[in-house]
Amino acid sequence: MIKSKSVFREEELNDAALLETLISNAIGRNQQLDTFMGLLNSINKNAVLTIDGGWGSGKTIFVRQLNFLSTLDSTDVSKLNLTSLETFQEKYTTYYFNAWENDFHEDPLQSILFNLINDLWGVRERTADSLTQISSGLLDSLIKTTSMGLIDTAHIRDAKNITQLVDSITTATERKKAVDDIINNYLDLKGKKLLFIIDELDRCKPTYAVKLLEVIKHYYTNDKIVFLMSTNNQQLAHTVKKVYGESFDGTGYLSKFYDLVFNLPKFKPSEYITYLGAKVNNGYWKDEVPLEVANTLSLSMREINRYYSSLGLIEHYLSNEDRFTIGNISAQLVKYVFIPFAYGLRIHNLDDYHSFVNGKGEDMLRLFCKSSNTAIRIINRSAASTDTARQEATDEMVLMYLKITTGLREDGDNYDIQESKNHFDRVVLLMNSSGVIDDDDGAIED
Repeated sequence: MIKSKSVFREEELNDAALLETLISNAIGRNQQLDTFMGLLNSINKNAVLTIDGGWGSGKTIFVRQLNFLSTLDSTDVSKLNLTSLETFQEKYTTYYFNAWENDFHEDPLQSILFNLINDLWGVRERTADSLTQISSGLLDSLIKTTSMGLIDTAHIRDAKNITQLVDSITTATERKKAVDDIINNYLDLKGKKLLFIIDELDRCKPTYAVKLLEVIKHYYTNDKIVFLMSTNNQQLAHTVKKVYGESFDGTGYLSKFYDLVFNLPKFKPSEYITYLGAKVNNGYWKDEVPLEVANTLSLSMREINRYYSSLGLIEHYLSNEDRFTIGNISAQLVKYVFIPFAYGLRIHNLDDYHSFVNGKGEDMLRLFCKSSNTAIRIINRSAASTDTARQEATDEMVLMYLKITTGLREDGDNYDIQESKNHFDRVVLLMNSSGVIDDDDGAIED
């Protein structure tokens, strides 16, 4: 199991953690980051781009790494073109906006301006609504500067907090020009183009997600801005349909907003698992089978986080049974194959999990045996060398699985089979009752 590192939680993606992932190229994405920076460097006008990937594919880590790279002062990052990185840093200032954390706002225009002004005034370390340390004269000066005189400070001097201030700004008569002028002043202070990264859009309330898209298209047309959205476009298309109706073409709607869709390539589970600290390809069944499960089921990064955390819950319990497994093939299969495979199914597809633990997963197990040399070696260390021997080993494993899960018995079966079944049933009961840690609200979503 994973020893040296815990799975990433979103709050743990600080600068040190992000630097570590870049230096180690933990999930093999540095080359894609380099390619994407080259793409951004070629853009000289307003554009809306999207990083598209399924849930758990690593979108959040990708855009957080990109955001971090904009200020990184290091040459230790592998597979990054330093010239492209330097150009990117010279051309862009980046701003990361978690849409899901801001969808309590009714007006997305308000929430974006709120975050920009909050950053511009350098009050991030204060409570979100506190303006108590900003003098009246400074407040007037800041408002006039950011709005190019469009906003009459006489009407908002009584604003007691940033929220009330933004309410006043976003109700100005010339909203679009006011937004444009605020952006220009923001960027004049930074001296660069703005790469505005919007993450977690597909998790937002449908009405907020659609409003945010439309606000960006209608109000943020400044050539100094490039928007980058990190989202699952298939899910976002369904979100659009919830607003406009099931017959509405959600995919077509999104295509009108995006100038370019960048499909995030699949990551290699073995590289990510190795980075997290699991020992893979080392000859130990307990380490190799989970990796084969992750590969066979095509677990996403998020599912891998949950999978290894869940396996950790029962690792101590399983280790107490070592004396029982010595020389007992049925017990070894339960501990090293059936339980890890069942846990993978529980994370990936709950219906398949219930089928498997109730003796209806023969086809799933046979499919797994085609790619799992480790499972075959438990039956017969030399069986993987020929197709015939592999098939015989698979048949033997399936028969053992049916005995363990259904109570099937043959003449000559000994006490070990029954004890293995009892052991499997106890672990299944534990899996059913313990839940899964690192659930949606805790682990990294994308």
